[in-house]
Amino acid sequence: MESSQAATSRALMAKDEGTKSVDLGIELVEETSKIMSTLSDATHETGTSCQQIVAAVRQETIGIDQIAAAMTEINEATSQSLETANDTKEATANLGETVNDLESNINAYKN
Repeated sequence: MESSQAATSRALMAKDEGTKSVDLGIELVEETSKIMSTLSDATHETGTSCQQIVAAVRQETIGIDQIAAAMTEINEATSQSLETANDTKEATANLGETVNDLESNINAYKN
């Protein structure tokens, strides 16, 4: 009988240890589930942030393209202004020569 009591006692201890192991396993699974949920949320937030960054980069690219186009227009306008200024300078020089020629002609008739 003693061996049957010892066997029963060992079986009860094994059952208690098994229950503790199962309880610990359940706790670990629940903790793992929480961690996985946190990781999933973080991954989702990271994805959303990446999408926002991509949208911002696209907007900045559009802005940079607009600035480049404006700079090209300014460069063209500046070149045209320079050309006009050179034409005006040349016309002024020609006008000065014409005035000198006229003065010479007038002085020739005066004398």
